[in-house]
Amino acid sequence: MKTKDEAKKKLMTLIEHAKVKTDEQVNYFQSNGGGKYSSGQFAKYLKSKGIYYKFTNPNTPQENGVAECANCTLVYAA
Repeated sequence: MKTKDEAKKKLMTLIEHAKVKTDEQVNYFQSNGGGKYSSGQFAKYLKSKGIYYKFTNPNTPQENGVAECANCTLVYAA
């Protein structure tokens, strides 16, 4: 990604791709409240897919442990 603006679109694509590849639905999405994913449009998208979402306080990675661990796994596995 060149800008943070692309994050939502990339995540939507990933959710759709995961459904096609695994025949499993994403059920839960957690992120910090930093702003990349906290728009009303993105919340509507998640709700339309039946995905429960939770935003933690910005700049508090200790509240976002599950997502932080997953991000590290994704970054270092690539």
